[in-house]
Amino acid sequence: MVRVLQISPFAISEAPASGGLIRIAETRRAYERAGCEVSTCCLVTRRRDLRNPLDLQLSWLDRLWRQHLGKPSNLGPIRIRWATLRSSQLRARLLARIDQPIDLIHVEHPWAIRLALDLRAQPAFSNALVVYGSHNIEHQIFRDVWKKKRQWNRHARRLCAQIEAAEAESATQADICWAVSENDAQVLRETLHARRVTLAPSGCRAFPARKTISGLPDRPYVLFVGGAYPPNIDGFMEWCGNALTYLPAGTAIVLAGAAGDVLAHMPAYQEDIGRGALINLGQTPQTELDQLILHANA
Repeated sequence: MVRVLQISPFAISEAPASGGLIRIAETRRAYERAGCEVSTCCLVTRRRDLRNPLDLQLSWLDRLWRQHLGKPSNLGPIRIRWATLRSSQLRARLLARIDQPIDLIHVEHPWAIRLALDLRAQPAFSNALVVYGSHNIEHQIFRDVWKKKRQWNRHARRLCAQIEAAEAESATQADICWAVSENDAQVLRETLHARRVTLAPSGCRAFPARKTISGLPDRPYVLFVGGAYPPNIDGFMEWCGNALTYLPAGTAIVLAGAAGDVLAHMPAYQEDIGRGALINLGQTPQTELDQLILHANA
């Protein structure tokens, strides 16, 4: 049996609701369906997010993070990169908990690639394959977000270079890179110089049968689904503008997901909410989200 260690930069709940978390959970299930034995190590900052025997808490790195606050924002994942570069304790703590050989180390996102490589440098894991699961071209996303937020300053440029370095290390040092699209695969090959790239699209699962649900308007509407991730918030505001006065009478936009909770608290949309042009359903379980999508496409 092939033993797989999956390293995730996020805690994974039993019912993940956002795209990246769903892909991480499905990756584990895919290995298990192939007959592998999978252990997951999630790198988290809060004790309450420790769920698996191999999970590691990154409590100490707030000292390092504090000096970058506001220069620019959205630094959460980068802290894992700093921690794995500077802390030998993470590797020691993880090694102490692994009680059997590992044949394959699958690292999700580029942030913890150094931890994966440090593990492979140990005699017990020297023959392990390292797979880099690339979910995005991260330095491009962070750069675009910071530019849109007008935070593209010298700090942002330096951090973006660090992110690209993490991606390049992941691409060149991993035995196999997973890409989610042809465009990402091309960047991994030509810009980040990956040795071997496999296109592993997220794909889609079969939807259940459509059922009657409550909460949706009985008039024409558009459904917007998204987590509270800056590109989702920015994308909605670029698409819809600061007010929905242009919507035809008797129509609405329905928000589902954590992005809706953020948008619904923005002063610009309070009048739209008051007149029923913007309806927020908030965070939604996956089974209910399936039904929302089915009804929106009916």
